[in-house]
Amino acid sequence: MTTITWESESGLTLPGRVYSVERGPERYSVTVADYSGIEQRGIERAKTCPVKGFETCEGGAIQGIGYWKHDTRGAIIYATHKLMQRDVKVTEFTWGQQDLVEGHYLQTTSNVDQSRTTGTPMASRKSGRSKPRAAPGSKKSASRATTSSRGTPSKCAAIRSETAPPAVCSAS
Repeated sequence: MTTITWESESGLTLPGRVYSVERGPERYSVTVADYSGIEQRGIERAKTCPVKGFETCEGGAIQGIGYWKHDTRGAIIYATHKLMQRDVKVTEFTWGQQDLVEGHYLQTTSNVDQSRTTGTPMASRKSGRSKPRAAPGSKKSASRATTSSRGTPSKCAAIRSETAPPAVCSAS
């Protein structure tokens, strides 16, 4: 586990964690950004706004002070967009849900080394994104992981082969 700083779409800094594991050439990571304190961070940014009344600092009823409401509403699409900005070809992009937590399902192939990445940005007041990655030429497909409402990994599906069903593991 690595502690990180996640920057929201409007530039508010949020605490986060990256949980990762490697198995041979396969790498798995789940990034969790903690949006629970975003309203307070928006309020703090508004206090130091260089121009009194500037909308992106002060916001409003719809945006929230410091745009915290927009950042929260847009967390899933923003995380998805960050995954799509890499040097990849998008091979699947759909909506999905797991354990009643909705999000996007994104599968890409690297233009650099042909490895495959599956991302599942999801939000339950916290935004998690998983990046299971299968090695180039592997007959295995990368699978998904989810985050619980507390933002910690709650379940993960192991690498799926074409002949074996996915294994499910629980985080401690």
